[in-house]
Amino acid sequence: MNALPYSPGNNRDGDEMSTGTEILARVLHDFPEVVTINIEPQLGLIRFSFLAWELTGARRKEVCRLLQESIATWLALNQKEGGVNKIDTHSRGRLTMLELVRDLFTFTWDEVGIVVEVLRTNLRSHLIVELNEVEGTGYAEPLALTVPTTTVPHQRLLAFRHGGQVCVYKLGGNNQCVY
Repeated sequence: MNALPYSPGNNRDGDEMSTGTEILARVLHDFPEVVTINIEPQLGLIRFSFLAWELTGARRKEVCRLLQESIATWLALNQKEGGVNKIDTHSRGRLTMLELVRDLFTFTWDEVGIVVEVLRTNLRSHLIVELNEVEGTGYAEPLALTVPTTTVPHQRLLAFRHGGQVCVYKLGGNNQCVY
């Protein structure tokens, strides 16, 4: 089980921004189903959003229930505290955004995989996925990032994909692109 590397303090280099940025970039690279990821350290929250196409109200409720149960089962099997703080859906026309909110300090890397697999299995072709393929190979280009074992960014960060690239912004007073 790999916990996301969050604990109070800066990373080894004393640069709190780089580690948070690396984690967000790694999640977006490894899981193309994740549309945005938002870290709010002051609130102790991590938010993931996903997009789906043409989901009925009943289907949305079923997927939210399956996510709750899957994470609860995983936590129980691994004797971990925590749980889903909130799963919310918002629809506009035929497009649905699903947002998962979790406690930042107990959320693990393995849970990202569980959430994505539940969505892949249950939404199939309805789940919107952005693939960044290396031209002509059909595979995603490897991302060379080192994720340190301890850090907490003290800044609010938001990451998303735009034009095939990962963008990470520091939020607050003057929003600033950091990656």
